[in-house]
Amino acid sequence: MNKTLLGLMILLALIGVSCNVGLGSALGGTVLMSFDDGVTARSILPTQSMDIVTYDIYGDHEDGVDTFQELDVAGTIIISSLQTGEWTIQVDGKNAAGDIIGTGSTTTIVNPSSQVTANVSVTPVAGNGTLNINIDWTVAADNQMDAPGVSSTLLSYSGISDTLVYTVDVPTRTANYNGQHAQGYYTLLTQFFDTVDNGNGTFTVTTVAGNAEVVRIAANDTSNGVYSYDGINTGALGDVEIVISPELGDPLVIDLTTPPEEGDILKHGDTFTITASTKSTTDTVDYIWYVNGVEYSAGSGTITVNTKDWPKPKKNETFFANLAVVGFSNAGTRGGSSFVNYQVVK
Repeated sequence: MNKTLLGLMILLALIGVSCNVGLGSALGGTVLMSFDDGVTARSILPTQSMDIVTYDIYGDHEDGVDTFQELDVAGTIIISSLQTGEWTIQVDGKNAAGDIIGTGSTTTIVNPSSQVTANVSVTPVAGNGTLNINIDWTVAADNQMDAPGVSSTLLSYSGISDTLVYTVDVPTRTANYNGQHAQGYYTLLTQFFDTVDNGNGTFTVTTVAGNAEVVRIAANDTSNGVYSYDGINTGALGDVEIVISPELGDPLVIDLTTPPEEGDILKHGDTFTITASTKSTTDTVDYIWYVNGVEYSAGSGTITVNTKDWPKPKKNETFFANLAVVGFSNAGTRGGSSFVNYQVVK
């Protein structure tokens, strides 16, 4: 699979023989264009569809006079009778709503006496898009906290991190982040925490929940995510059960092979092996594992988990662990995530 959003192959088949060789440019060049769309669904996605349905093709000759355009092309097309010489060809990919979601261009020489091949990669439109995250928590969770808060880190594939600052409205038990970021794929690490005033000028901040998920941001569009928190425990070691409502599926559909199933109750000190895999690509996938939004292991799709690595629950209390994995392939141009929740008792 091409590592760009999609690959656009342009084959220039030049047919016919010029009758005025040496007397200037002549008509007769033919362009055969075919398309291959390999776009898949994603986790937290832009509002607009990122599936290309049609293409707009534009050509400009070096003489500044001759041009051509082919609009709403759905498949292979032959563009004939082109003036010989250098052409600049631009291709815009559009979704079903007509939004331009990818673009690319190339230059090539049309010559009636030979055949050449040119490639155009149609990649996502460059620019910034909006990430909008809405968070809420229940009355039951709120009653067990002093001062709820939320923090998130947005990690690019290259490792650059950006801290997200939320607007928290405690009376309505909601928080919101809305900000601009460059188009591309990211890992979103979110942590729900409680701040306790110790009364001596110091404060204790305790993370009580966390999650990791893949996000895609598109230029001039908004990617929305929703997180809801419930069932928080007292103490400095609980997690809440997280209900995530993503916009769409993952580009890499990651499956987890888990002997302990979702919601299983484990003993502190139990060990188990968990495996992440995907049929979405045959390329190498780099995996990173997180527990409550904190990195636990990196690199391998199979890890051995020892619950002793997690906070030890107090007697008659439960530690809620959100074990998440994110995976990237094709130098970060594809990504996906999955998670499973466990309860750990002493």
